[in-house]
Amino acid sequence: MANPEKKKNWTSRNSALVRNQMQPNATCFDAVSPAQLRAIEALVAGKSVVEAAEAAAVSRATLWRWTRKDVVFQAAYNACRKDAFEQARARISALASLAAETVEAAMRSGDARSAIAVLRGLGILDGEPTAIPTDDIEALRFARLRTEISEMI
Repeated sequence: MANPEKKKNWTSRNSALVRNQMQPNATCFDAVSPAQLRAIEALVAGKSVVEAAEAAAVSRATLWRWTRKDVVFQAAYNACRKDAFEQARARISALASLAAETVEAAMRSGDARSAIAVLRGLGILDGEPTAIPTDDIEALRFARLRTEISEMI
């Protein structure tokens, strides 16, 4: 079984990293609880909703409520998603010239499938990738209010 103290240090270290990564919206991280931050870390790391709820020591219903109704949580989560996406995109973009060379070599040998997949993944062939929702708390509050009003009508 994993050492709980080691896990605690890992989580604390990652919490600090998550907070430090998002300077423009650092205030939204001040407003989320440590449990919410652990859930965000798990979700951004690709964990399932069940695993994220376990990491935060909350029920799945609580995590669902945060993701659907808590605009501060949503803003912090979206900010982390954007940051993770930009970091991954930068790493992959650095390989674009290699991918182009591979496409060239593959095309010359008759098989461009994998290299084209990399370029498509970068959005070079298909346009811009799917946008991640806003991390602006006020915009999320406004959208939530608009939804609530439309549900009342």
